[in-house]
Amino acid sequence: MSALADTEPERDASGQVTTTAKTRPDKLKTGDCVSSLKEGDVKGVQIVPCSSTVEATAEKGCTSRYVASKQQATTPSDVFYIHPIESGWALGDRGVVCLVIPR
Repeated sequence: MSALADTEPERDASGQVTTTAKTRPDKLKTGDCVSSLKEGDVKGVQIVPCSSTVEATAEKGCTSRYVASKQQATTPSDVFYIHPIESGWALGDRGVVCLVIPR
């Protein structure tokens, strides 16, 4: 049996994954986040802390929406986003707010 077969993701006291790791699909728990999933991949999945997944998704979504809008800021600006935090996610908060803020 390979080392991967016995790998348990590191979790905090509440059961949330705390580090990125490759693990077997049967080690996943409800609410876990993975960086990607390929059909038929039963050898291992890349599990990541959900906070990083939410943040990366929020950043990508806000940036791509701003680019797709084809609008230009009148002064040099940055795209910011407000995403759910772990405690809010547990309560059902799934919203992201995108902001374009002058530097």
